[in-house]
Amino acid sequence: MTSCMHANSIVDTFLTLNLLFLPPQNNILCKTWEDAVENLLWLLNRFKALPCALKILLSYVCLSLALSLFVFLRFQAPLQQIKWINVTLYLLTYYILPATAFFWLYRFLPPWKDPRRWHVLKAYSLAIVAGFCYLLIIFPPIFGLPSIVFSSLIFVPDYLFFWIPVPLMLLVYSKKSSKTVWSRKTMASLFIIAVLIPNLTVLACFNSELSAASSIAGDSDRVSRISQRVFDTMLTTRFLRAQNDFWKFLMIGTGQCGEMSTVTISYLSKLDIEARKVDLPGEDHEFVEVKLNGSWWVVDPGYYRGEIITRQERADRRINEIGAISYVVAYVDSSFVELTREYVPTDTIIIRVTLGDESLAGAQIILKHLFMSAEWSLPPLYSDGNGTVVLHLGALSYNDKAKEFEPYYRICINGKDTGFRATSTGSGQVHAIEIELADTRRTLEIQDAITK
Repeated sequence: MTSCMHANSIVDTFLTLNLLFLPPQNNILCKTWEDAVENLLWLLNRFKALPCALKILLSYVCLSLALSLFVFLRFQAPLQQIKWINVTLYLLTYYILPATAFFWLYRFLPPWKDPRRWHVLKAYSLAIVAGFCYLLIIFPPIFGLPSIVFSSLIFVPDYLFFWIPVPLMLLVYSKKSSKTVWSRKTMASLFIIAVLIPNLTVLACFNSELSAASSIAGDSDRVSRISQRVFDTMLTTRFLRAQNDFWKFLMIGTGQCGEMSTVTISYLSKLDIEARKVDLPGEDHEFVEVKLNGSWWVVDPGYYRGEIITRQERADRRINEIGAISYVVAYVDSSFVELTREYVPTDTIIIRVTLGDESLAGAQIILKHLFMSAEWSLPPLYSDGNGTVVLHLGALSYNDKAKEFEPYYRICINGKDTGFRATSTGSGQVHAIEIELADTRRTLEIQDAITK
């Protein structure tokens, strides 16, 4: 019985689409331009006659179909124009249209002339607050910003929030309208179809890429193939970045070196090839190290499409570009490993923290500096039982491409700038820096008093 009901629901859905899209004469194959224009006008009139909620639902279905098509085209023919259309359709489908659906809900709120004024005020206030919160969750990720409210939801993919307004709109519409044009099952079916089609397209493209790479003999050729495909299917932009969301990258392909590294590692892990993300935290760049025949090699899809190079080659090219590499780390699980000495000559920096002439264990030490007019921080280090941390820095000899920059790192302990600096010549020297926090605090208090 249940299966019959589902079958009837699917039939109703296709009948609805048939009645909506087919002209009365069933003249799909237009023989003249006049026929085409007539059919188009007929479709527009049919669309115009629909209630607003159904217009939004139908628009969502059409946008999902178009998005699926351009996701497929981006993987098949990665032209710049196709990538931009792909991003535009994604924006319309997962951001603009759901926001429109949410704010159309005001049509179903009680009228202002309702005698129960307090009831009306509460309803409108709730709609305004809910809409504001929705915008704060949804729109910051478009510009690469964290969500301002509900910080626990930052790690939820932002494109999942479109599930809130569209079904809510359809539910309110079906309950408030005395007679609906389409049944609830038809509307639910259309919504499910619109949700599934882009995601199934992404899954198919992903499996196709894996299958093509798997068919290649030799890990090095597979790595080269993945590096090429990541570069080809990506649109480099600071707008609407995918961050660490692999599925979102497959859907729109936006980002920079960080996204390329994340996606390359995800592909390689599926191919059982060991890889890890390498970061230049002081110079704003990330790439991938891959283990081939027991040795680590570098893959940097954003710079060298399909190339597999040595650590020395990568360091030389980066130094030719900006003049220096100061610090290199590889991320392994939830920790990191320093690799600076594997890439460039270094100086050893020994920082010892004391408080009242006693070693301070567990102090958080962060080195910060200015690079390309922005502040960048090295990963936090923590002092050992002797109050000491040891790190290795390459020479901070940046060229004009790195302007504005600081040729040193400011040492911050437990969130406070101590006024101490760490620098390096890359000549193997050892720099011992003793920081007495009691003296540092008194100095900072005096400086604050003078400033005030």
